[in-house]
Amino acid sequence: MEKKYLFLGAGLFVAFIVGMFYLAHVDQTTPTGSDARFNDYAEDLGLDMEQFSADIISSDVESRIDRSIADGDGRSVTSTPTFFANGTQTRFTASLEENQRVIDNLIAQADGETQPLPEDAPSKGATEPVVIIEKFSDFQCPACQRMAAPMAELVAANPETVAFVYRHFPLPMHAHARSAAKAAEAAGNQGKFWEMHDLIFEKQSEWRR
Repeated sequence: MEKKYLFLGAGLFVAFIVGMFYLAHVDQTTPTGSDARFNDYAEDLGLDMEQFSADIISSDVESRIDRSIADGDGRSVTSTPTFFANGTQTRFTASLEENQRVIDNLIAQADGETQPLPEDAPSKGATEPVVIIEKFSDFQCPACQRMAAPMAELVAANPETVAFVYRHFPLPMHAHARSAAKAAEAAGNQGKFWEMHDLIFEKQSEWRR
């Protein structure tokens, strides 16, 4: 009888170990939660999924995000969204009228001089801008999401003079923010950073919890 229970106990132990190895493998290889959502968005955008899956875990994408965070740290960014206009921290609101006044003042100060676009971050808008708006942003941040549309509206209202630059600054308290940043960068490798940017913010409530 004792041998019977001994064999039974040994069998259960072996089954437990095998089960733990299986769960660890599933956890490492199967997208869950927010990561699965980002894969869905990539498919919706018609991306090459094999390339997307490789890029989202690549050291190149990780390095880009780390450099953006370091840039923000170097400029004393501590919260999101934080905006800079022509290198100076600037306040923008949800009001197009208020934001336009800020832009008009900056254009007057620039006296026609254009600004070089950064090569290390996604940008849209004017190709030879007089004003460059940089947004240090966290995809999981509700305030960042609320400011996405006003910024797009402002850039659309000033197509020849304003460029908008996105800077990643995922906050430590937001568990999925860095994954979202990686998804956007991986989409950017296929020329669809802004499409993924818009989808991630539009569907923030689906994946942020």
